[in-house]
Amino acid sequence: MGAALEAHVAACRRYGYDWELANALQLRANMRANRSDLAERASADAEESLEIFVRLGDAWGAAESLSARAEARSGGSNSRAPPRTTPTPSRTRNGSAPSPRWPCCAPGTPTC
Repeated sequence: MGAALEAHVAACRRYGYDWELANALQLRANMRANRSDLAERASADAEESLEIFVRLGDAWGAAESLSARAEARSGGSNSRAPPRTTPTPSRTRNGSAPSPRWPCCAPGTPTC
C-alpha cells in the first residue's frame, strides 16, 4: 500500500489534482500517525493536507486533517495514555437496568 500511495501522491502533484492530493496526504498522515518513527512525516502531511482543504473550502477534509495532525502530535493511538471509559449507570430514568449499548441513558440525561 505504501508504494501505491506514494505514486498516487506524486501523480496528484504532477497533474494538479488538488482535492485528490489533499485526500491522499490526509490518508498517508493517518497511516503514519500511529508509528512514532513516522510521526514527524505524518504531521507534515496533515499540515499540507489541511492547507489545501482550507483553501478549497472543504470542511470535512479540514476536520480529518486536523484529526490526523492531532494523532501524529500525540503519538497516535499507540500512545501511553489510558483509554477513556464511560461510567455505566446502575439504573436508567425509568428504573430499569441500562443497556450497555446506550450509556446515554444515565439518570438526568435529557434524551435516551
